[in-house]
Parts: sequence; C-alpha cells; structure tokens
Amino acid sequence: PMDHPWIDSARRLGICLGKEFEEQGMAFPRFWDSASTIADLCAFSAKRLQLMEADQPYILGLFHDVGIPLMARGFANYMEVLKQANQADTALFTDTEDACYQINHAVIGCVVSNEWGIAESIRNVILSHHDVEAFFHFDESGGRDSRLLALLKIAELGNSKLRTGAADSDWKRFGSQVLDFLGIDEAELGRLFIEFKSQR
Repeated sequence: PMDHPWIDSARRLGICLGKEFEEQGMAFPRFWDSASTIADLCAFSAKRLQLMEADQPYILGLFHDVGIPLMARGFANYMEVLKQANQADTALFTDTEDACYQINHAVIGCVVSNEWGIAESIRNVILSHHDVEAFFHFDESGGRDSRLLALLKIAELGNSKLRTGAADSDWKRFGSQVLDFLGIDEAELGRLFIEFKSQR
C-alpha cells in the first residue's frame, strides 16, 4: 500500500536484515512476516493519521522486536518464556525476560539497531516499547518519540487482529492510553485496519 520514494531502500534494509539472520541460523519466517506487516502498518498509519512521514515508523516496525530471534538463539527455553511473557496480565512483557535472563529483547534490539545505524529516536522507542505508560509520562510534550510508539502499538494490534482475530497483550493493557494520546477511538482504528487490509 505504500508509494513513498524511500520504501524500496527501506524494504531492502529489511531483506538484508532477514538474510543476515538467516545466515546465522535464525530464519524464523513467521517472525519476519510479522515484522514486515507491522512495518507496513506503522507506515500506513503514520500517513493515514497524518502524524509524520512514514520512513521512521516503517523502520521502527521492522526493527522493534529484532532482539527476539537473538534471544531464541541464545536461550534454549526462550520460546516458553516468550509464551509466558505474552500471557502475563500485570507484569510488563520484558519483566518476564528480565526475571529469567537479566536482559530482554528490547535492550538487545536497541543495541542491534545502533549497530545498523538506526536513528536515536527509533532506538529510544525500541528500548522502551513495552512500557507505554512510562514512555508517555517521560515524553510529556507528546513529541515525535511518543507518536512513534503510538504508531507501533497500533501496528502491533493490527497485526495481531489479522493473525489471530484478537488484541495483543500490550494493547489490552495500554490500548486506551494510546487511543487517548492520538485522540481517536476504536471505530476509527477499525476503519484504518479495514482500509489497510483492502490495499494489501
């Protein structure tokens, strides 16, 4: 659905990232499919909601969970811990990882993104993308970083609904704050997802 002049180079970046991980024995095709969908949704939502240019949201969507395949390669029981993190009702997603490994995929994703030369604003969001409440509080002015985070949460929700028909755990916890921050409601979000799906 995207027609921006930067999209080819951004997608090439994603292909290169995926190939590098595959060469290191971390193919995870389902993970990369989700990352691509979330990147497209981030870019589409940025344009549709007129929040910012779509290049940074796209790259954020592509890189935000890049620490997950690295954690899966490094820890034999990581997929079970990932499942527990997804089901946690009160703790942050990354709290479960921290309790098991003293590190989490967001920290690793931030480091990897830095190595790939990703902008600091995107790295900041990657580092804290599971702590929406704290991030919004920190960025009280509602600046670009908070808008990036809000776009990511919308995209994660859209991807989850496309794949499972249900909201993801972060949206169940923080969705109302994201909607309030953006000044939109569930109905408008639903229309956005329908429009995105129709253009794929």
